[in-house]
Formats: sequence, structure tokens, C-alpha cells
Amino acid sequence: MVGLFDADLDDFTISNNVVSEQVLGVLALGVDSAEMKRMDIEDNILTDNLLGIVVAGSGSDVNMNDLDIDDNLIDRAGGTFVGDVLGEILSEDLDIPDVGLAGVTVLSANEAKINDFEIDGNEITEQMIGVMAVGLYDGDAKRGRITDNDISHGAFGIIAAGVDGGNVNDVVIEDNEVIGFGVDLASPITLGPVDLFTDKATIGITVYANDGKARDAIVDDNNVENNEVGIVDIEVDSGKTNGFSSSGNTFDNNTVDQTSIDL
Repeated sequence: MVGLFDADLDDFTISNNVVSEQVLGVLALGVDSAEMKRMDIEDNILTDNLLGIVVAGSGSDVNMNDLDIDDNLIDRAGGTFVGDVLGEILSEDLDIPDVGLAGVTVLSANEAKINDFEIDGNEITEQMIGVMAVGLYDGDAKRGRITDNDISHGAFGIIAAGVDGGNVNDVVIEDNEVIGFGVDLASPITLGPVDLFTDKATIGITVYANDGKARDAIVDDNNVENNEVGIVDIEVDSGKTNGFSSSGNTFDNNTVDQTSIDL
């Protein structure tokens, strides 16, 4: 589903589809001056794709509101499939790791606005990132709810990030099950008090601001297991995560259950 120029798309649903062995499972894209409202992406089965569900907006007059991404199954990885396709094109054997890049992505860039989104009840496995909501280059993604998702066998569970002037504010991350799985690189990367990319997953839940804002995030009642860091809020340069709050979360087998990092 693509909204271009002066497109005005309301009340549309993408549901009950089965998509396998594609670069991208489901895409809703708004560019230029598109208005897209009341979108439902639900009950789809997406397997062996490089990216699962992507909702993205780019452009100062783009408004995408009232988005629900609910009860989808995003399973297994697409790296081997992509390697096979590219190998045929290039007549070479390519060894691409068999991992999906991201299960669910909400991305607002270049002054676009994505507001009042919900990501609820999805089952996501074998993705590098389970769920991410990102405001980039003055894009806004606000008033989001990321709730009741079951995320396992990935390096990063949930990320809410404001980057380079982008804003991801008033996001609620609640009642999710985030079970990490290690990447285990030969030379781990050090971030603050921990090493990343070890035999544990990297970070369960991340609220991140790098020259952007991720304010007033609420992270409550999640179960976070087997990560180097369970829950973290990170400020880089002029980034702000003020108003961050966290309560009622449970932890198991994380190197650090919860921390804040200022870089």
C-alpha cells in the first residue's frame, strides 16, 4: 500500500495474507503529501522474509494516523533466501546470515508524522530487531503503544529511537515477552558497562535518543530474558530521553537488568 503526492487513503486493512521468501512482507508507505488514516495490518503470516512489516512516511506533508499492527506471525529469517537469489544473479555462492532484519518497523523521516500507532499481540521470531519505532531527520512518531508482543530469538527486542532531529515521544512499551538469543561474535563490542554481541542477545528494550528525542517513554510489566542488557535508555550528544519511566518488569539471565547510558 503506497500513498503518493496528494493521496488520501482512509480505512484500509491488510489481513489474512501469507507471504514467504520475499525481501519485504508488508509495506505501507506515505510520501510527498500523503494522508493515510485508520490502517489495520492484522492476522498475516509472514515467514522467511528479510523484513516483515514496514510502515514508513517521508516528507513534511505526510500524515499517517491511527495505525494498528496486530496479531501477525512473523517467523524465521530471510537471509538464506536473499543469498540464493543474489547468488543466482551474480553467479557466485553468497554466505548471508539466515536472519531477518526486523519484524515490525514504524519509520517517520524528513518531517513526516506518524501518530497514534499500536503494535499489539504479534509473535516475532528470528529477527535481528523484533520491533522498532524510529523518528529520523525531524520525523515524528508519537503516541505509540507496543504491547503484548512475543519476541524471541533476536539480537534486539524492542527499540524506540529519535535520531538526528527525529522524535519518538509518549510511547508505551508494556506487557511484552522479550526472550533474547545471542549472536556471539568473536570480538564483542563494548557499550558502557557491557559487551554486546556475545552468547546472549544484545538489548531487550531500548529507548534511544541521538540528537533527537525519545521523551516520556513508559516501560512497564515486560518480561525480559537472556540479554546483555535487559532495559536501557540511552542519550547521545544532545539527545533527550527525559520522562522515561519503568516499573513492574521482570528479568532473568541478563548480564545487566536495567541501566541508563549517556554518551
